[in-house]
Amino acid sequence: MKRGVPVDIVFGVSANRVMCDNSSPITIGPLAPAEYRRLLDNSTILEKDARGAKVLLTPQGQIVKLFSLKRWWSSALLRPYAVRFVDNARRLRALGLRTVQVDDLRYCRDMRRYLVFYTPVPGETLRNRLAQGADCAALLTAFAGYVAQLHHMGVLFRSIHFGNLIVVDGEGGFGLIDVADMQLKKTTADDCRAGAQLPAHEPLPPGLSVAARVWR
Repeated sequence: MKRGVPVDIVFGVSANRVMCDNSSPITIGPLAPAEYRRLLDNSTILEKDARGAKVLLTPQGQIVKLFSLKRWWSSALLRPYAVRFVDNARRLRALGLRTVQVDDLRYCRDMRRYLVFYTPVPGETLRNRLAQGADCAALLTAFAGYVAQLHHMGVLFRSIHFGNLIVVDGEGGFGLIDVADMQLKKTTADDCRAGAQLPAHEPLPPGLSVAARVWR
């Protein structure tokens, strides 16, 4: 990691190491405006909004997720969403759950953007897999079991949907990719082991059987 750059965390206080929920500091590196523009020019924009690019694909196959500071005052100044993303990814991997491998975290002060560089989970979204006419009933059953497993392990993923869940290539199972908006409750090691051993296919909950027929 390159030398840290002061980032505007709150009230002008400068810091380049942010403490996380698990007391493990995350270092934020600098990104010069010229590097930021070169990154945009050389990458493919996968997602954008009115503020600009949100997700990039680099020529090297890395994904770059951009987080902007939308307000002059918000909780994101105290704990930026980019830092939450990195921290949550670390904690999910520590629990043995598939998620992105974070490679770097940068801040471009001039553009007021945090950038998370990560290696993606190999596979495709559950939404795409269902749209291709795969075995919808089996996939939705597995999805329901996976959500139950997450909750059993203390992972509260409020914004989980078919577009941010990856069906992992070659292995089956799922991987989480958009992990900034989630909470991890304290659980015991025995709870986590029990969660990891939950059956992959539980009976379909009420309503999901209807969804399976619709996707067909």
